[in-house]
Amino acid sequence: MRNKLSQISVGLLGLGLVSCVSPKFERAWKDSPQQRWTGQWYSEKHHAGGRLRAVLSSPTAGKMDAFFEARWHGFTTAYPVTLDAQKQGAGFQIAGQKELKSFVGGGLYTYKGSLLPSKFEAQYGARNDAGTFQLTPAP
Repeated sequence: MRNKLSQISVGLLGLGLVSCVSPKFERAWKDSPQQRWTGQWYSEKHHAGGRLRAVLSSPTAGKMDAFFEARWHGFTTAYPVTLDAQKQGAGFQIAGQKELKSFVGGGLYTYKGSLLPSKFEAQYGARNDAGTFQLTPAP
């Protein structure tokens, strides 16, 4: 009985650590007030979604760094992505991919969308998921 209780405690601790807000993301969010975006993501495959925040670098030399923080089912995960950013009109067409290491929802994710001064919209896809996200500049 004691061994089972220890296993459950370790499992709950692990889940708690996964759901913690990323200190690196929070630091980037605090330090980059002009590059913060906020909105929602939505999985068309699973009919679920949640809050999404991002800190974006200014596109240079056809690349842009994005640091995303996504909330899903009470958990929060944060990860950096380097995106291709090709100038188009007043904005950019973006594309990229990122291997997410996670026991739930992990795998190679691809991104394709547009970044304008007032909105950032993209589609994402992975082997077991596909959906969209929409962000606007954070207040």
